[in-house]
Amino acid sequence: MEDYWLCYLIIFWFVLLIVQKVVINLCWRPRRIQNHFLKQGIKGPKYNFLLGNLKEIADLQPSSSQNFSLSHDIVPRVFSSYNHWKNIYGSATFLVWFGPTVRVSISDPTLIRDNFLVKSDNFEKLKHLHPPRSSKETVCPVSEEKNGLTTERY
Repeated sequence: MEDYWLCYLIIFWFVLLIVQKVVINLCWRPRRIQNHFLKQGIKGPKYNFLLGNLKEIADLQPSSSQNFSLSHDIVPRVFSSYNHWKNIYGSATFLVWFGPTVRVSISDPTLIRDNFLVKSDNFEKLKHLHPPRSSKETVCPVSEEKNGLTTERY
C-alpha cells in the first residue's frame, strides 16, 4: 500500500483537473458571459446549469390541441419562447442559452444588416457533410480542393 501513494496522487490530480474543467466550462464561463452582455444592456433568461433554457423552451411550446386564430402572425405559434422572451425583455436583442452555449437573438433589421455587411468575415460558409458524387446532384455550391486551389462547383 505504501508504494502506491504516487499512483493515487496522480489519479487524484487528474480527477481534480477534470472537475476544474467541468466547473469552469459549465458554471463560471456562462455566468461570466451573461454578466458581460448584461453590462452592455443585453438581457435574457437566466442560465440554468447544464440545460440552459431548453426546459423553458419545451414548456413554452403550445400544445397541438390549442385553437389558434387564422392569421398571418405565426411567430406565437412557431417560436412561442422567442415571442414570450421578446415581450418580457422588451427589446429586439436578448440572450438565449442552449445548454452552456449562448446565442444572441437579434430582430432589429438595422443591426442584422450591420452584422452581415460590416462583420461578414465572422460568418463561415456552411459546407455539406456529405458532398454529392456529381455536379448534377447539388443545388448549393460545393467547395473542392485540388492541388492547393479551392474551387466551387454548382
